[in-house]
Formats: sequence, C-alpha cells, structure tokens
Amino acid sequence: MGVNFLIPWLLAGAALIAVPIIIHLILRRKPKHLLFPAFRYLQQRSRTNLQKLRLRHLLLLALRMLLIVFMCLALARPLLVGGPEQLAMDHPLAVVLVFDTSPSMEYEHEGQSRLDEAKEIGLRFVEYLPTDSEVAIVDTGEPGVRFTTPRDAASLIRTRRIRPLSQPVTASLEEVYRHLEKEPPELPVVLVVFSDRTAASWNQDAVNAVVKAARQRAVSKLGSEIPSLYLDLGPTEPRNAAITGLSLKRAEQDQPTALEDLPTGTSNRRPILQATVQITGASVDTDVTLWMDGRLVDTKRLVVSCQPGQTVTEAVTFAPLDFPAEPPNQVHQGEVRLKSRDLLPADNLRYYTLSVQERKVLIIADRPNEARDWQDVLESIDQLPLTCVASAPRDIPATLHPDQYVFVCLVNVAEPSPVLWENLTRYLNAGGSIIIMPGEDCRADAYNSPEALAVMPARLVRKADVPSPGSALAPTDYNHPILAPFKFWERPRLPGLVFRHWQVEVLSGASQVVLPFSHRSEDKPEPEPAILERVPDPNKPQGRVVLFTTPLYRPRKDWNTIWDSWTCVGLTFATARHLVGARDERQNFTLKDDVRFWLPQGSGATAYSLSGPETAVGEIRPGQSQLVITEAQRPGNYRVAIGDSWQRHFSVNLPALETVLAQQRPSVADLEGLLGANTVFQADQAPELSELTRDKLGQRPSVELLPWLMVAVLLVLALEGFVANRFYRQERQPVENTA
Repeated sequence: MGVNFLIPWLLAGAALIAVPIIIHLILRRKPKHLLFPAFRYLQQRSRTNLQKLRLRHLLLLALRMLLIVFMCLALARPLLVGGPEQLAMDHPLAVVLVFDTSPSMEYEHEGQSRLDEAKEIGLRFVEYLPTDSEVAIVDTGEPGVRFTTPRDAASLIRTRRIRPLSQPVTASLEEVYRHLEKEPPELPVVLVVFSDRTAASWNQDAVNAVVKAARQRAVSKLGSEIPSLYLDLGPTEPRNAAITGLSLKRAEQDQPTALEDLPTGTSNRRPILQATVQITGASVDTDVTLWMDGRLVDTKRLVVSCQPGQTVTEAVTFAPLDFPAEPPNQVHQGEVRLKSRDLLPADNLRYYTLSVQERKVLIIADRPNEARDWQDVLESIDQLPLTCVASAPRDIPATLHPDQYVFVCLVNVAEPSPVLWENLTRYLNAGGSIIIMPGEDCRADAYNSPEALAVMPARLVRKADVPSPGSALAPTDYNHPILAPFKFWERPRLPGLVFRHWQVEVLSGASQVVLPFSHRSEDKPEPEPAILERVPDPNKPQGRVVLFTTPLYRPRKDWNTIWDSWTCVGLTFATARHLVGARDERQNFTLKDDVRFWLPQGSGATAYSLSGPETAVGEIRPGQSQLVITEAQRPGNYRVAIGDSWQRHFSVNLPALETVLAQQRPSVADLEGLLGANTVFQADQAPELSELTRDKLGQRPSVELLPWLMVAVLLVLALEGFVANRFYRQERQPVENTA
C-alpha cells in the first residue's frame, strides 16, 4: 500500500507534539502530603500516589500528542493508493494517439466527419490525463513520433486534417513500436488508434511480416505489455457513390484498359473514355459529366437502386473524344464528375490526362524490305501502337537516343561494324532497349567482338539444325514479363516448331535465359536457349537487350513454324511491351505511385517547376537521367516543366481502394491479433481512457483519508477531555463536625 499527500507541507505541524510535553513538564501535579499517625502508612501511600499520577499523565500526554498528529495528517489530506501492482488514477501516463487522416475519414455521419469525431474523443482523453503525462500525436499523413505535454497535444489534435497522401494505420503503428523500442518512455504506455477500418487502412501482410515483430521488441524493451484501444469510426451502413477508376477503349467493342496501366500516349484520335462508378448502400439518380480542357464534353445519366449493405458497380461509357489531327503531339486534361454531392465528396470526381503521341521503333537490316514482315507484326499491335522505321546499318543516325526510338531491332545484320556496336552501347546506357535476331546471313565473329559483347547477352557459336520432328518453345517460368501473358496457357509447349537456331554461350553475370527450347544438344545437359535477356544495370529499370536465337520474322530458309502460329504475335507483343515499359512514361497515377519522367538528353537543366493543385520548384542534379516528382501530394491535374524547352502533363488520383467503405474490411480478429484481445470498439461504445487504464494497467481510484482522520480527531479529542476531567477532578474533602 502507499500514501500520497495533497498538501504535504502541513505535515510539518507534527512538530507541535512538543507542546503537550512542555505543558506536562511545567504543570505536572505534586503529590499531596498527608499526615498519618503511623510513618509506614505514610510511605506506602506516597508510593501509590506517585505511580498513579505518572501513569495518568503519560496517558493524557499520549492522547494530546496523538490528537496533534491526527490533525496535521487531516490537514495534509492523505490519499491511499493501491498495492504494488497498481497505479493511482492520477498517475502520469505516456499516451500514443494514432489518427487516421486518410480521405475515407472525411465521410460524414450525423453532420460530423469521422476525423472530427476522432478529434473530439481524443481531446476528451487528453483532458483526463494528469499534467505531467506525455502524449504523442501520430498522423498517418505525417511521418514521425514525438512526445509532448497534454496541453500541446490538445493543440495538435485540433489541427488534424484530411491528407490525401496517407499511409496505412499499420505503417504508423510500426513507426510507433520502433520509437518505443528506441526511446522507451519512463511512464506506463497506452496506445489508442482512431480509424474507420477500411481495406486501405490495414495491411495484414505488413503486420505479419514486420509490425508484429516490432511490437514484440517494443514490449520487451518496455518490460510490460502495451494496453491498446482501436476505435472503429467507420459507418455501420455506409451510403456512398464513388468514381473508382477511368479506362480507355480504342473502339466500342474493345476491352477497356485502366488509364494507370497505359503508357504515354494513344495513337487513336477518337478514344472512348469509360468511368467505373461504385454505389454502396444508396439509391443514385444523378448525372455523370465528362470535362476536357475546361469545357463540358458529355453527360450521362446514372440511375441505380442499391439496398443497404449492397454494393453495385456500374460502367459509364462516354461518346468518343475528338482529338484534332494537328498538332501531332497533343495533351488533354480533364475530369469526370458526379453531379450530386454525397457523404464522401473526395471520390466524386477523377482526373485524367490523355495525349496523342507516336512511339517509333528503329529496325536495322541489311535489306530493309526483308524486315517488312517483322515490321507488320510490330505495327499490328493495337494495345501498344508503334510506328516502325526500317533502315540499313549505313543509314542510321550517328547517335541514337531513347527520346527518338523506344527500342531498336537488329534483324539479320550480317556484319555489324564496331561503330554500330558503339552506337548501340551508348543507346543502351542512355536507357534504350534492343532486340537482336541473328539470321542466316550473320557471321558469329562479328557478334563476338569486344564491342559486340558490351551489348550481347551471349556469344554466337554456330547455326544448328534440330533433328526431326523439330523442337518447341518450352516455358519453365512464367514470372518473367515476356512469358506472363502465356501463363493462362499453362502447357509444356507453345505452338510452333523450331528446325534451326543459333547455338549460344550464355555470358555470366547480367544475362538470363527467358525461354528455352524443348531439346538438348549432345554436349550440353541443359536445354538450348530460345530467348535471352541482358540487363546491364539491375538497379535501373531501363536498358535491356533481348536476343532471339531463332527469328520471329519469316526467314528465307525454314527456321521455324512460329511465324504461322499465334505464338509469334504473342511473343512480339509481350517483348515490345516489356521493352517499352522499361522506359515507360505514364501520364495517370495514383497518390502512392512513383511519378517519374525521363529527362531530355544533354539539357543541362538545373531546376524544374511544378504547377497544379501543388506548386513547387525543384533541383536537378548533374547527370540525373530521371525526374521524380514527390510534391504532387493532392489529386488533380499537373504540369512539370524545365523552362520553355521541355514539359510533361500528368494526373494524380486517389487509389480506388481508399474509398471502398464496406468491402474487404480487415476483421476484428486481424486487428486484435496485433493489438490484443478486447481492444476493438465502435466509437459510440468506446470506453473512457480511465476505464482502459484501470483494466489494463491495474489503476484504482485513490481513497482520501480526510473523513476517517476527522472521525479519529473527534474520538481522540473526546477521550482526551474525558481523561483530563477524570484525572484532574478534585477529590471531595471530608466535612468536619464541630458540633
């Protein structure tokens, strides 16, 4: 047990116990002298009187001293606290309040947003705390954990606002646990989370991988468990209409492609834009409007009846957009809006950027007309529009750069010169990609020179014929991007037979076999490679070389029948998309994507400017090849520029998962698996912080002893008066009879 005092300095009054001692010494009574006829009776009576008087005075002295002590204790107001495993209710705490400030917390219920309700409860918690407590306000939209006073914490709570670029709650919890492990506070720790339990707010994979381990380390460092409380502020029956995505179609019958999955530009000047609208628990009758370049382009009516708890997804297809033929490279920005405002306005519009641009591919061949078949295949890919330029080796530009050609194809060039290889090496180092298809006319020594091996994934050994009935392409790993589109096939062989190919010696290091043949040569236990890839720098996404050991064009001799099957178009599309993606410049992003663009060659620029919902000026370092935009932290349409010579337009939107309110929510079991049992509560059923600390930390209310001490003072005072009257009462003298 323990005792605290509200006014401890009054205990100094206990020194007054010396007063009755002094009075006792000064005013003590003398024994009365009695005359007796017999002296022995006199001595006996004297000893008896002395003993009685001494005991009476000591008892009276003790009562008066005890009275003074009780009065001093009562005036000091002692508080009785719990045992050794308990804390007083007014004991200071270290409280961590985690606020989810993601856009879904803007949802309004009874005229109040989820974040406003969280702030209201948080302020109530802080007001409960003793003044010498410590509080950390953690915001999912801001990194960092720092403890401060309850007064400053209340000010920080009032300034919380919705932040479009916000991390999951689990990421903030990991930050909290790492901080507690690194800088453990000396006070008992309590953790409270304010969130709406949407799918975007909780990453269970991260919890299993790192957050649980971080929590265990923090608990070990603190030496005790961390009492936690998760307040679920999400609506029980949400009602919302959200534009969750925009996609593009080349024609009415085509499958739409999400804008975020499209590389830069489209070759179609009349693309069709389609909006995906998700309705949850509400009936909707509103207009969906399409705006482009600041003007209304099209309006569609959306009428959906949706029951509470039900989610319906509708596709709204607009009329084809009309892009003029001139100028050749156009950029158009706009948005799609829901006309009616609902309880969550953040997802009622979505931005887009579209452009009409051409991607050029350079085909190098000794006889460009012989590469016509390969050119036709490349230009027939509707999902990835390409324009090919065929040229003889002597006619290619002195310098090649990815800004000119998205990739370069070397098709059956008999003897590439060292100058050509050096040109290709510079192109590769600048971020370009290369396809090499040696054919019947090629000489191995021209592909094995030191200049060539700076580019080639393998050495060419010799042309080899495959015994009848031929060989097939036999995928072993569908994880590579070139083979990923064939995963649905899931068969040991791709259509088409190979009768002739180049045997190669794979260069160790940066080269890998993407696709092998089904046959093996007599002197090699491993299957012969059909497709190889070289990535000069694995740390950079650009710069790849793909080598086909049997050509995908129609050769003069029968090398294979792949040309006659859908495998040819499939491999061509997959390879081209893989290489274009290496230097991809998207125009449509979500807030959590990396926004990056390739800088122009030799620009010498030192700064860039960003305009849009966020404005900024940034620095460009010497030799920097890519520009990464980190300032675009709000949805909207943006423009980044380097002076007047270079610019890019792009759009940023909320992730679709951010405003999914009713589906894919993390279960209570998932939350309690990290925070502990009985930690998840609805906001209207949330316990007070005092209840949490009482149940989890063993806090008990302090008992004030003043009433009991006052009773004790009265009892001692009454007893002292009784004893004093009893002891000092004068004995009645006998009356002499004079008659």
